[in-house]
Amino acid sequence: MRSRHGRGRKRALKRTFLCAGWVALALLGLVPASLAQEIAGRASVIDADTLDIHGQRVRLLGIDAPESQQLCRNRATGSQVRCGGAAAFYLADLIGSATVTCEGTNRDRYGRMLAHCRVRGEDIGKALVRAGWARAYVQFSQEYVTQEEEARAAGVGVWATDFQAPWVWRRLRAGR
Repeated sequence: MRSRHGRGRKRALKRTFLCAGWVALALLGLVPASLAQEIAGRASVIDADTLDIHGQRVRLLGIDAPESQQLCRNRATGSQVRCGGAAAFYLADLIGSATVTCEGTNRDRYGRMLAHCRVRGEDIGKALVRAGWARAYVQFSQEYVTQEEEARAAGVGVWATDFQAPWVWRRLRAGR
C-alpha cells in the first residue's frame, strides 16, 4: 500500500516538470499566442526601441533604432548629430506621460519582453519608423517596410543624415 505522501511528491514533481517545460518554451519563444502578456503603465524611455514599464524592460518588436551613442552626419550642414539621442527624445515626446500598453509573447536574450506597444491608440513602432527615427527590422519582420519607404522618400529623421543601420553600427562596435 502506498502512502499519501508518495503520491503528493509525485504530483509535486509533475508540477515542477510542467513548469520547467513552460519556462523552456518561453525561453525558446515557443509560447502560444494565447499566452500573450500585456503590460500597461507610464513608460520610461531607455533608448528609442526600449521602454521600462513598472521595472520591466520592453523591446519594441519589428523596429531597430539608432543606439544611444550612435552619431550620424547631417547632409545639409556636415555636422555630427546624436541620432540615437534624437530618436530617444522623439519617443519620449511621443509618449509623454500617457499610459503605454504593450503586448508580447516572447523575450529576447536580455530578458526584455518583445512587444508591440501603443500610446493613445497609436502603434509606437509605426510612429518611430514613419518619423524616420527607427528602421524596419526586416531581419525579423516586414511589418513597417512601407513606413520606412515613406520616411526615406521624405528625408526625415535619420534619412536626413548619412548613417549606419543600427545593426551594422552594433556589429562594427563589437568588433573593436
